[in-house]
Amino acid sequence: MHPFDTDQLLLPSVAIFLFTLLIGLGFSRRTGIAIFAALTKSACFFFYFNVFFDGTYWIRDDWRYLRVGQYLHEHVGLNFLGNLPLIISAAGGDNFLYYVYNTYAVFLFGDGYFAPVALNVLLTPVIAWMGARLAEREFGWQGDLRDAFFFFLLLSPDILAWSTTINGKDITTLFLHVAMLCAISDLYRRHVLRGVLLLTASSVSLLFLRFYVPLLFAAAFMTTSFLAGRKFNRAWWFVAGFAVMAVLGIFQYSLIVLAATRIQTEAANPLIGFPRFLLTPIPFNIEPAYGFLELPAIFHWLMLPFLVLGIFAISRLKTPFVRFFLAYIALFAGLYSVYSELQGPRHRVQLDFGIAILQFAGILYAAQIAARHKPAQELQP
Repeated sequence: MHPFDTDQLLLPSVAIFLFTLLIGLGFSRRTGIAIFAALTKSACFFFYFNVFFDGTYWIRDDWRYLRVGQYLHEHVGLNFLGNLPLIISAAGGDNFLYYVYNTYAVFLFGDGYFAPVALNVLLTPVIAWMGARLAEREFGWQGDLRDAFFFFLLLSPDILAWSTTINGKDITTLFLHVAMLCAISDLYRRHVLRGVLLLTASSVSLLFLRFYVPLLFAAAFMTTSFLAGRKFNRAWWFVAGFAVMAVLGIFQYSLIVLAATRIQTEAANPLIGFPRFLLTPIPFNIEPAYGFLELPAIFHWLMLPFLVLGIFAISRLKTPFVRFFLAYIALFAGLYSVYSELQGPRHRVQLDFGIAILQFAGILYAAQIAARHKPAQELQP
């Protein structure tokens, strides 16, 4: 396997630069850092696939996603609705939505491994835009703080590494996590129609990517709604969450039974599973196939104190959404802690927005503590 030619990478690289720049300028009006972020995104993509790509970094299904996408592009084109049985048959599983995603990538950028990766990179500014808007609305990060979090999320080392290197569904799943969090925020703020439409679209999409995600969202929603609020609203939201779980269970009953059986037979000790989920991969001890995570792992470990501080800082807000957000993080962490297959770095990608929220909140809280003690320190001889 060898790197791709410059002419193959020119279109996606320019698209990444322009799209990131437009969203960065439109969101923050900060020209310098928007150009820096756009250059970073496009340069990482271009130089990796033009100079360093040799097939070293891969995951179990990445090449199959591409091969099926190429096949569908050749035999189906973009007429997906009229060829749904063929698409499902070619995909051979419940992840056929990502095969369609690969088909679009081949149509847009060409017939190569870099095409779906480029589409993943293009998705990250949208994730940052939606995530920063949500943080502004629910955590009060306005003005400079909102812009700082936007670029903090956009240039997150873990998101940058996964979106630039691997053809995996994890960045798409992360995008749908953020979309569902935005939908929950809408529901709590009584924008019910918009919230229900966004939640429905995201949940249906996730049923064909990672079916358990909507179930955990529904469980977190039921838990926090039942424990807070007025009695009538509390009962209504609980019933609504139960209805969502029932509908999702009907559609994916066989997978739920299979997952429950596997958790029972392959259960891990949570006292070991939680640290493994939180700390994997260990810097300077990463297997070759995940070598691209060396720098993100170092950053993740350095940010762990801020993550802990962030949990404390966020929990002080005591709003309905914050209670849901903490329950959401806790439920996913709990599942990962008892199921060893989910404890690797790949499955943690879908939580990168939540992790970034906690890291950034921890940084702000630490800065507040430092500012509070600075005058006293200056008076010391």
